Amino acid sequence: MNITYIYDMNGCILHSSISVHSWTKKSL
Repeated sequence: MNITYIYDMNGCILHSSISVHSWTKKSL
């Protein structure tokens, strides 16, 4: 299971699983 680390607008690290990978791609 791949875990991707993304940063929100506040600079906090969010843990995003592959299930929401499409959402992370849109936000980035």
